Amino acid sequence: MENHLFKWVDEALLDEIRRLEAVQGKIAEQIEDMKQSLKKTVEKKLGSKKIPLSWVV
Repeated sequence: MENHLFKWVDEALLDEIRRLEAVQGKIAEQIEDMKQSLKKTVEKKLGSKKIPLSWVV
């Protein structure tokens, strides 16, 4: 009976880890999208000025 309980807990933990991995992946995509958007906005505002954009991303 005890092994069954541990197996149930292990499965629940693995399910939670998988769920969090999916959420983490979505957050990483959103961060990348925001970085690209910020870079485009800065480039648009600065126009032809020659300033390194490495500080943006």
